[in-house]
Amino acid sequence: MRDGKAELICREGVTVNEINNHWKYKDKKPGGAGDDDLVSCGQKDTYNELEYILGRLVKYKGNFKISEKELIKALCECCNELESPRDRTDFYRCLKRKTGIDLNS
Repeated sequence: MRDGKAELICREGVTVNEINNHWKYKDKKPGGAGDDDLVSCGQKDTYNELEYILGRLVKYKGNFKISEKELIKALCECCNELESPRDRTDFYRCLKRKTGIDLNS
């Protein structure tokens, strides 16, 4: 259990929208100090954090044999595995373990 919630089942075909709806996060201080250092699973109102990260993963996936569905599943798994607030470096390390794609570089 993370963030006081049961983990989301990260099945093949899970969507970014399902992940965001599960974690439901509203940023009360958009652009606040430290925002760049954190990943907010569930943020989708004014800024969709996971869509942004997915876009970066898709940009680099050409070098890897991984589908977009597998990338989204990895996002889901990392949201489940890391405690909130999720450190961006740790989140990107988690994604690298699951996808081979290093967003920290």
